[in-house]
Amino acid sequence: MALTIVLCGSGKMSEEVIKQCSIQNVQCVRFKPGMSGPKNTRGNDAFVAVHFGRGLDFPALIRFCEPRYIPIFQASSANISLPKMPGMPIITAPNLCLDVVRQFNALHIILGPSGCVVSEIIESHRPEKVGSATALEFASIAGVEPSSIVSVRDWETQKKLGVKEEDRDKTALHIIRIHREHSDTELRVMCVGRTGYAEGLLYFARNLALGSGQTWTNNTRKPVVGIVKIQDLLSLIEQ
Repeated sequence: MALTIVLCGSGKMSEEVIKQCSIQNVQCVRFKPGMSGPKNTRGNDAFVAVHFGRGLDFPALIRFCEPRYIPIFQASSANISLPKMPGMPIITAPNLCLDVVRQFNALHIILGPSGCVVSEIIESHRPEKVGSATALEFASIAGVEPSSIVSVRDWETQKKLGVKEEDRDKTALHIIRIHREHSDTELRVMCVGRTGYAEGLLYFARNLALGSGQTWTNNTRKPVVGIVKIQDLLSLIEQ
């Protein structure tokens, strides 16, 4: 089955996706509002869309994908309004790096039904970045207020956290500290550069597009429908 990525957005992340598609022999086409597309995506070819933009073209992307049942990865950090009942899968992806998405699920498992709490969430990024959608997702899983997230942008603190000076502008670091009465646990994930995000996108896209039509398949075929969190998709893929 041939996979085609429909790329909506511009900038460095989009360029990295194009680069990784070339390396992995995956076709990539840039989305343009009003563009023509395949009438039937349930044959031997699979199409998966990803949105990295500011949201201006997102409604047009939905209109393009919905009648063709093309899944969309909504990976933009912009505040995007999603349809309540989409006619195709929309995967909300505050992060596409596999290690980070696995940490989403790890936090859920660690917290479980027992009496432990997240005592601190720290996010560190390049100086000009405002906030972190990934940290917000960790806070949502933990049931803590977004205002409790500690954002680090000063170099001295970043250095103490293990960020390398030469990688400062391309490092994203998240630390989640979990406290239980007789133990403490720390989840820590550091992503350097954009390659891991692009590779993660292709991993998810391939698994989502397996089988006849846009479904996730593992021994038995199970359709992915509606709005799905990226960590829930990973659980389906890796269960």
